Amino acid sequence: MLHVKTISYERVTQKTFTKANAFIWEQCQLHYGDKIMPERYEVLKKRIEVEMSRPECCAIFIALNEKDEVVGVIALSDYDDRIESIQGRYRTGQTAEMSLCYVHEAYRRCGIGVRLF
Repeated sequence: MLHVKTISYERVTQKTFTKANAFIWEQCQLHYGDKIMPERYEVLKKRIEVEMSRPECCAIFIALNEKDEVVGVIALSDYDDRIESIQGRYRTGQTAEMSLCYVHEAYRRCGIGVRLF
């Protein structure tokens, strides 16, 4: 049985970005596979890079196991009114969005996603 006490949580820095980014795209491929176009993956990758470059309004947090492997990730950022179906409903600069949240399959149902949030 997994002991959640062995999981640590931290905000992603330039030092941990590479392994966080690898986990994000591994999970994205597992969830979406070829259901979305390669161009969309490129848009998503650029968005994550932008979020990392704007720590004053965006944050990515990771969960690490005892081997220092990423087992969960969440990205929070200011909402930029880009979603057409809800444009104008929320004030930019005053609204946040959770742009992604993944937990490794072997670590699900242990409260990691809740703790990341």
